[in-house]
Amino acid sequence: MTEKTTSPVRKRFAEQLKHFRKEAGFKRARAFAQALGIDENRYTRYERAEVEPSLTLIMQICGKLDVSPNTLFGLGPTEPEAHAAPAPGFGDSAHGAGAFGSGDDLPVASAVKAQAWQAAKRFVASGAPTGKRGCAPGTTEFDDIAAIAETYDRIIGDPFGAVSALLAEAKASGVADNERAVLARLLADVAESASRTA
Repeated sequence: MTEKTTSPVRKRFAEQLKHFRKEAGFKRARAFAQALGIDENRYTRYERAEVEPSLTLIMQICGKLDVSPNTLFGLGPTEPEAHAAPAPGFGDSAHGAGAFGSGDDLPVASAVKAQAWQAAKRFVASGAPTGKRGCAPGTTEFDDIAAIAETYDRIIGDPFGAVSALLAEAKASGVADNERAVLARLLADVAESASRTA
């Protein structure tokens, strides 16, 4: 009999989900499931890393727990003492302040964040290799969202450099010209918005 293995991304998500649920004051999974408007059994399967929620539900969970998807996926600090300072998330680079600043520095305009997220989603959907891990899209929703978050971080960290770098990666990957044109337009919009914000 073979042992069922769980994706490391799914397992990390399950751990983070349970941690942040409790930290948000939801002592029981049932209470949080009710807050989300879903069946308790369905929710507890997420915490046991048996299944993955949809992207829509992930965003709903982030809203209820008041955390970013980066934090929920463990892409930032998770130790209690690390929560004294904001964890890297949207608009912050995991390696320090992004191009837009962080903390009390220049805030990232929500329009820029939204554009960057859309560009990152399009890049991952195009089939181009993403981020440092070279994670291929389509493996699971968790792998996709992790790749989107990583690409988003690259765009926010250096919106001007990301335009040429991501388009070069898409071209090298054989992404169709029409798809690269759409991606170029999205990335140019981010860079244009960034120039107005900076």
